Amino acid sequence: MSFTGDVRSMALEEVFGFLSQNGLTGSLAVQSGDEVSLRLYFSEGSLFFPDRSRRGTYHLGKILRHTGVLSREGLAGYLSDLSARKKQLADDDSPGVQQAKQMQFTEEIHDLFLWGDARFEFKPGPWPARVQADHKAGRGLQLVVSSLLMDVARRVDERRRIRASLPSSRLVLRTEEGRAEAVLSGLKEAGIEVSSDPFDGEVDLDQLLADWGAPHHEALSAVGLLLEAGVLAPLPLEEARERLRERMGQPDYLALERLLGHWAELRAGGERFGLDVEQELITSPAFTQGPEGAIRFRLSGPRVFTLLRVLLSLQSSFTLRVFHRGETKRVDALPGEVSLSVGERREAPCAPLVDYLVRQGALKKEVGQAWKGHPPEERPSLRSLVSQGQFDAAQRAKLVDELAELAFWGRADVELRNRCQPGNEAERLLVLPLDDEVRGKISEGLEEWAGVFELVPGEEALYVPKKAFKEGDPAGRFFQRFGVEANVGELRRRAQTTELEFVRFVQQGLRRGYIQPASMVVLSEHLADAKAAGNDVQSYRLALAGQCFGYPGFPKLVAELGRRTDLPSPFPGLEGDLDGTGLGAVLQALRNHRRTGSLVVRAGRREERLHFHRGDAFLLKIEGGEDDAFVAFFLDDDEGGGLFGDDDDDEE
Repeated sequence: MSFTGDVRSMALEEVFGFLSQNGLTGSLAVQSGDEVSLRLYFSEGSLFFPDRSRRGTYHLGKILRHTGVLSREGLAGYLSDLSARKKQLADDDSPGVQQAKQMQFTEEIHDLFLWGDARFEFKPGPWPARVQADHKAGRGLQLVVSSLLMDVARRVDERRRIRASLPSSRLVLRTEEGRAEAVLSGLKEAGIEVSSDPFDGEVDLDQLLADWGAPHHEALSAVGLLLEAGVLAPLPLEEARERLRERMGQPDYLALERLLGHWAELRAGGERFGLDVEQELITSPAFTQGPEGAIRFRLSGPRVFTLLRVLLSLQSSFTLRVFHRGETKRVDALPGEVSLSVGERREAPCAPLVDYLVRQGALKKEVGQAWKGHPPEERPSLRSLVSQGQFDAAQRAKLVDELAELAFWGRADVELRNRCQPGNEAERLLVLPLDDEVRGKISEGLEEWAGVFELVPGEEALYVPKKAFKEGDPAGRFFQRFGVEANVGELRRRAQTTELEFVRFVQQGLRRGYIQPASMVVLSEHLADAKAAGNDVQSYRLALAGQCFGYPGFPKLVAELGRRTDLPSPFPGLEGDLDGTGLGAVLQALRNHRRTGSLVVRAGRREERLHFHRGDAFLLKIEGGEDDAFVAFFLDDDEGGGLFGDDDDDEE
């Protein structure tokens, strides 16, 4: 049984338990962002972590110092003669060194359970020959999964406390005045010996963890306690802004990256599509004209969209890579050319290029349908069917939509390079010539989408009917479904359409006066009712809508409610095949973990859906075909714009 998933939807504890209880054999890869990954091997309830799979997070010499096998002086000597000592330690089978090796491997596995944003993929089958050889020779760590999970469970409260006090390891921390001794003492209790206070307000926690080489769980727990005691504090937002501005004149990209990463984490709230010091940085001469370099940080999808609007308006080269939930988009801008590359994705967020050619009248609808009906290897080149100008116009329209789709991504990992480094040719989806005219048209297209997002700022938004429904008005009937019980994203999934298509449709409903945004007063009244009824899910839905619209006070409610509930996710918690594992094993796992959600099972063209509530399964049947009508409302509109009738009665 192969499957993939996300730790935000299904915890790794559940995944490990499922693999162990069903005796599955294969490899489990866990990846966070683009580069940080770990691969483990499972078989019959046991786990093997080969030496070659280690990320090298923990320095063996520092682990030996942490466990008391090496003195401080011994560690210094070890580091001064590293190459000779490395092989010697690898062959050392003394109890102290073996214990340190076990700790070194085990702590890297425990790190996985601290990752709050990661994807996993299990591939069944025999282990590779080199892994089998490592396993036979004892080059790695072997654990009984059930024993590991017991240890993971013992640490669960500490992990919660760490996440509560340290939302990100990108934070830059500073010691409060007069508390340096308390810092040194707190770190020493955790086995971290430093000669001076490391929290100077310049270095992020990621770098400190790498320098210490101590187990992350213990180190983060110690830092969390110092934060809770008021000994440490994050560098204030305004001070981080000023330091960023000071360093913009100095092309020290590492310092800029640390401060910008810290800034972006603290400024998670604020104007949804607004940039601040991020825009100052990317437009500064130090970045646009300085030596080549890259900065990495996290940014919400709406702000990534704004970032791209700014970058494409400049006359400079760049490469921007964005990673979110296992998907990647890459924009390369060179003098005279712009390209978009994409990695593997579950489904395309925009129509294929042939549909853009049909919409623009460059191809007849029948020709486009016939082209899609051919096997990919037998399709003629679209470029050969239309003029170069028509082809470039379709590419430009698709590029604009692909970039606009980024506005629906959550917090994403971003890498921005101030020079262009063209990516893999095979992954290039679109390549366009870029001159002032094309740049202007791309900017116009993105500006148009910005206008849409001003009215429909996100899928968390809630709208309520404004007009009374009239018979014979399909649009009016459709918009009567809107209300505070379902947000834009939930309604879109029922309509089975893409984010971009649906928000344009909502924009039309707003312009025609069918619906209106739920006001702050309306949301507050319904929120009070939901809280009184103990309905956390509805309370969270309302709070998210208020935050989406920028109403004051709602971000705080989102933070409070988000710690204990969530809305139905548009992303599968787990998806894969049932080859080698019966459906009963999946159902039993859902019941054991008291999961709430839906399970879709497909065999060919047949599909069955089961709904779970706290582990109990239900099969629902909707009478009257209402959902079918909801979907058909979109499917009727092949040409676009026909569902509202004439355009003369827009209500602004």
